[in-house]
Amino acid sequence: MRINATAYDISILSMDGVDFKSSSKSYLSASDYITVVRKIPSSFTCEVEVFEISQEPICGIPTKKVRYGKITNLPDPQEGVFYIVDNLVAFVAKARGRNNLVLMA
Repeated sequence: MRINATAYDISILSMDGVDFKSSSKSYLSASDYITVVRKIPSSFTCEVEVFEISQEPICGIPTKKVRYGKITNLPDPQEGVFYIVDNLVAFVAKARGRNNLVLMA
């Protein structure tokens, strides 16, 4: 099962049966070859707390260190359940040992 934990509805697309080499068109639009196979509505949104800590300037340029805090709204892992999340949530959660997350492409 895939659960959409982003703020966006997601469409899973297919390009099955497309032969780009034999097409007589020099340009194909997306509607010519992409089919929406399934839509996954947003169920809830996961977010990561982000803390910016001011550091010493480098050559007069302000710098900050970024620390990541708690991930909110990410349920505990369940067998056979994958959560579609945004890149930052996936990055932080993976660093903390989660392996049931899927990124949007």
